[in-house]
Amino acid sequence: MLPNFKRSSAKTELIVCGLDSVLVSELAEETVDPGTIEIRNHVGIRDESVASLMCLLEKEGNSGGLAGGLYVDHLTCALTLRLLSLGNKIDDAKKVTNKLPDHILRRVVDRMEADLSNTLDLKTLAVESGYSRNHFLRMFRAATGYTPHRYLLQLRVKRAQALMKNKSMRLIDVALACGFSSHAHLSHAFRQLVGATPSEYRRNILMVLGQRTGK
Repeated sequence: MLPNFKRSSAKTELIVCGLDSVLVSELAEETVDPGTIEIRNHVGIRDESVASLMCLLEKEGNSGGLAGGLYVDHLTCALTLRLLSLGNKIDDAKKVTNKLPDHILRRVVDRMEADLSNTLDLKTLAVESGYSRNHFLRMFRAATGYTPHRYLLQLRVKRAQALMKNKSMRLIDVALACGFSSHAHLSHAFRQLVGATPSEYRRNILMVLGQRTGK
């Protein structure tokens, strides 16, 4: 009698990404002890951080870049640094944890506010701070509690809230003036940070303003 064999089949998703060799080299040089740091080949690697970052990058790619370039820069740098650390066992305790000095933080935030309607990338903000991208990311977060992307998103939403008080300004014009690529991009950020759609927020704020002026 032949034994009964059951063949199980399961779908497997494969995500492939390429990293810019120049970016990898620059980030490797920014580590505490660069030496011969490189991203080594791994087979069968299991790392939750790498998997999460890859999935976030895939999601952003599928959305058509809804969150913006600064967000992608942040994820890409985080993924690169994680892969570097896996290959070279960089000691997390040695990484920079100092806060960005107040006067430098103010300069970076001023740059963000001046360029809200433009595309900002991580390299530009790091140059503004005078630190490497890796150190800037860590020091900015230590000083504000947010990533540069999240902080910029909050500044853009705050500017949008101010512009919405002008009822003659279309929401698409508000979105573009604040650096959002579309009305959908603005709506996504609003729901995330304010808990309401732009239309709902405008309706409520105009009602409040009308009550104050008696109109």
